[in-house]
Amino acid sequence: MSLKQKIEEYKYPALLIILWVCIQSILFSNSGIFINGEAEKYINGANEIVYYGRFPFHYISYATYVLFLAGLFKIGFSYFGIYLVQLFLNIIATVAFFRIVKTITERIITAYYATFIFILFYHLQHWNTHLFTESFMVSMLIITWYGFLYFNLKKASGIAALIILLILLLFSRPTAILFLPAMFVYWIIKNKQLLNGIKITWILSAAISIVLLLFCFVLLDKRVLFSDLFISFRNGEVICSTSYYQERFVALNQEHAYLQNLFIFCKVSAKKMCCFYGFIRPFYSKAHNMMLMAFYPVYPLAIIGLIKSKIQKEHLFMMLTFILLINALLLITCDSWEGRFIVPALPFIIVFAAIGLTRITQKTSS
Repeated sequence: MSLKQKIEEYKYPALLIILWVCIQSILFSNSGIFINGEAEKYINGANEIVYYGRFPFHYISYATYVLFLAGLFKIGFSYFGIYLVQLFLNIIATVAFFRIVKTITERIITAYYATFIFILFYHLQHWNTHLFTESFMVSMLIITWYGFLYFNLKKASGIAALIILLILLLFSRPTAILFLPAMFVYWIIKNKQLLNGIKITWILSAAISIVLLLFCFVLLDKRVLFSDLFISFRNGEVICSTSYYQERFVALNQEHAYLQNLFIFCKVSAKKMCCFYGFIRPFYSKAHNMMLMAFYPVYPLAIIGLIKSKIQKEHLFMMLTFILLINALLLITCDSWEGRFIVPALPFIIVFAAIGLTRITQKTSS
């Protein structure tokens, strides 16, 4: 292979590596390592394990991340060391994401587009500098997705590895459990021929089991979901624990209360969606909001990618299921102060955006 061919082969990976280093350096230089706010509860939970030898069970739905921090604290890692480990997981997830998109779309250029957007996407990458669950959870989500697609699930070792990844993912953050129904949808579509010989009762039993698992997980996490997020829903809050864009439901004893509350629910839901997908907040600076708005073209690209997509149905519906479930959860809760709740859905949206970008560039070149 000549030098020119080698340069041609490795120029795109090299550009992505340079971009990743630049983005992470800018993010770290701008904010340092963030250990306040939401991070405090995970740090305190980890310290309780390290210093008192007991697990804080009120953080059970974040157990993986709390144990992750505790383990690193125990072997002497500083906050900076933990940040580096989160970056390492992000690198693994980025490589896995590239391979997933390449497999799904069967186009290497689409994989490059997707990875480029993934690395550049501020609202995804800036959580690497935070000791929140987002960076860890998104990395584990992508790595688990990779394992689900690539592991040999006909062997015990492949199944065991996937189960380990699923446990790490499911207890990283409550919303991670929404990946299970997405996996189930993939499996149903992928194995529809096999299912012809399986009784419908077994399929329904599996579906009901997943629903019950979801219900049990919500009950387990009721200190967070029911006491905070569902109360926020009842109070008509759009952004959790704030009055921004809030709407008040009318008392049920009033005339036409149900109709009025339905209208208010739709109004609140529309506002939630705008905040959820818009990223911007009234308490951010104009410059910061303008920077976040620069990523809006991802959405029309994703719509084009969804409409024009020629990927296999199991991949398509798996990604759609996860995105729709995240949206459904938002409608019965509220959006977070920092806009964190959309983060797990962004890799799936980016895949569709990369497909849309590929379709546009193909048309332009032809």
